[in-house]
Amino acid sequence: MLITLIGLLALVVSSASGQDVARCLPPDVRPDEVVSYGRTAKENVTVAKKLRELKARCHHGKLIDRNKREIRFFRVNCWGHPPPNYLEIKERERAELEKLKKAYTVVVMGCDPRIP
Repeated sequence: MLITLIGLLALVVSSASGQDVARCLPPDVRPDEVVSYGRTAKENVTVAKKLRELKARCHHGKLIDRNKREIRFFRVNCWGHPPPNYLEIKERERAELEKLKKAYTVVVMGCDPRIP
């Protein structure tokens, strides 16, 4: 009985904090979105799972990690067939990501490897 009660309490606390974290997500990021793709759908890492790994919480409307560092999301460009200037785009992307990492904890949203 006590173990069941403790398990239920843990479930309520984790779902409450999960809802709390979800309310601080940027408008273009959903908790069920994939951050990194595994070989199977079960191995995919979602935004929600990544935020749990980072022990994220919502503080004054901002997501912060366990070290009280703000969390930002970064989407890499994904192409089936890259544009002619893709090297320039990748270089700008790399520079922007490097700059963000100096000030924030950055969650990089990867590309779906199934896109040709």
